[in-house]
Amino acid sequence: YGWGGAMEHQTSTSISPYFDAEYVIPHELGHQWAGDNVTCSPVNHMWLNEGFASYSEVLYFEFQYGPETAKSWLGSQRHLSAGSPYVENLETDDVFDGETVYDKGSWLVHMLRHQMGDEMFFTAMDDYFHTSEYAGGSANTEQLSDFLSQYYGSDLSWFFDAWVYQEGQPNYKYSYRSEADPEKSGYQVDFFLAQQNLDGIFPMNVEIAAYAGDFDTLMRVWNGSIGDYYQFHFPNPPDSFIVDPDDKILRTAGQVPFTMHISVADVPDCYYGVPFSFTFSAVGGTPPYTWQKTLGQFPYGLTLNQSTGELSGTPGWKAEYYFKIKCTDSSVPALTEERTYTVIVTDPIPESGDCDGSGEIDIDDIIFLINYVFAGGPAPNPLSVGDVNCSSFIDIDDIVYLINYVFGGGPAPC
Repeated sequence: YGWGGAMEHQTSTSISPYFDAEYVIPHELGHQWAGDNVTCSPVNHMWLNEGFASYSEVLYFEFQYGPETAKSWLGSQRHLSAGSPYVENLETDDVFDGETVYDKGSWLVHMLRHQMGDEMFFTAMDDYFHTSEYAGGSANTEQLSDFLSQYYGSDLSWFFDAWVYQEGQPNYKYSYRSEADPEKSGYQVDFFLAQQNLDGIFPMNVEIAAYAGDFDTLMRVWNGSIGDYYQFHFPNPPDSFIVDPDDKILRTAGQVPFTMHISVADVPDCYYGVPFSFTFSAVGGTPPYTWQKTLGQFPYGLTLNQSTGELSGTPGWKAEYYFKIKCTDSSVPALTEERTYTVIVTDPIPESGDCDGSGEIDIDDIIFLINYVFAGGPAPNPLSVGDVNCSSFIDIDDIVYLINYVFGGGPAPC
């Protein structure tokens, strides 16, 4: 075999004598599933072939020599500030880029495994490669994401969108402070986990190991924004923390001093014509805090109280709004922090039972529901407004419930 590499032919893997290394064998065997049985399509999604095959090397070393050997091999595939595994331009980009398509693709599979858990992950992949609609055919990233979301129980696009289409990795910076809890024995810990990335946010479930005297614990938190604030309670003051202690995430991590942080990660969406109130908050530094908008636009009809941090009013225009909030404490010199937020103003959710969306519950809603259940008529929007008895199904029982409410003085829709 004259070429200096190896190739996963469906009936016989070819390996050059110049490429005769142990890891090559599980890599090419891995292609019998990822590449040969389920082929990436289009070729821009080559990480589905090469990333899974490269992670087959890790799985082989884990099975053959143990987890430490596997961890060491995965470490050899670790590249910081690497590009996207997705090959955007087939004419100018390297479809077989070792750092991104192969190695970062391998890390992507490793992280997916730990986000889902071993039992769910391996069961799902067995189904995907052997019995799914893609077995013996082809798939792209979105199809794999949709397929695995069914096992996960919720949409996994947050994972694939970040890791397949963004460059780099999360660069975690964490800080904490603790004080004796006046209401119960032990210590309250304020913990702040931020991402200082060049390219986007990487939402992840992150493990945090905590050590506090003779007490230690491993916690799993959701980090879905540029900075998230958590409160823990320990029996002793904390000595140290380790973010992602078992290297389940391609990342960097380091501690920084605890200063002052805006503790609000997200602002809830609001409804057109419905009064709205939300208050920003902060921890650390020296209260009182001063709040101001430094960029963007609040939803029309909302104003910010600079002393209390309350954003309130009645939204008067449906749209998606972006704005940046700055918090300044009373220290000398003052501490500041800024956070960017997105708020969507939409139509109000119809009241349960208002199946036709008219704004009131009457006989027309009963007719609407009968037509939907028995005649294939249009569905209530959202569907939940038709589930008037909260059974998680819309059936004849909901029709009877609604008739009893409208004409018999029965209980109101839940």
